[in-house]
Amino acid sequence: MSYSCKISFKQLEPKDIYNFLKMFKTNILNNLQEISTHEAIYSPMCRQYNSSYTKLNREQKKICQDWAKNVFTYRWFYLQ
Repeated sequence: MSYSCKISFKQLEPKDIYNFLKMFKTNILNNLQEISTHEAIYSPMCRQYNSSYTKLNREQKKICQDWAKNVFTYRWFYLQ
């Protein structure tokens, strides 16, 4: 099993920070269904059944998608 992590930095003017963070979070929320479907293959349910996501039944897929949605947390650090 492998994991990956992407860390990005963006330099912004102080006046642009709030709008950028709001836009970023809105973008994630608007695409959450697509993101959760794509990331659901990493859920504990798929590992528990040692099965691919496509072989799970509808209820199991819903559990996987809910898990993926709950993975998102937001923490912002503002350094001046």
